[in-house]
Amino acid sequence: MKYKVKNVEKLQRLIRGTGASNQEFARNLGITNRYLSSLLHQRVDISEPLANLIAYLVKTSRNSIFFDSSVAKSETKTSSAQKVST
Repeated sequence: MKYKVKNVEKLQRLIRGTGASNQEFARNLGITNRYLSSLLHQRVDISEPLANLIAYLVKTSRNSIFFDSSVAKSETKTSSAQKVST
C-alpha cells in the first residue's frame, strides 16, 4: 500500500511536538530533508513501513495522519458512475 498525508498542518505540529527540526526528523527516519518536504507537500506517496515509522515517532496512529492512496482512481470513478446511473 502507498500512503499520503491527510492533514499537513497536523503532521507538521506533531513533528514539532517531538522537539526535532524537519532536518533532524528526516535524519531519524533515514530519508533526506527534500523527501520529507515532498511528503509534507503531498507530492509523493510513501510506503507502509515509512508511514508506520512516522506515526510511531510522533506517537499517533498511522490512520490518523495518512490515507491509503493506492486505491486506483479508475475504481473510484467506476463506482461513482455506477451509483449515478442506478
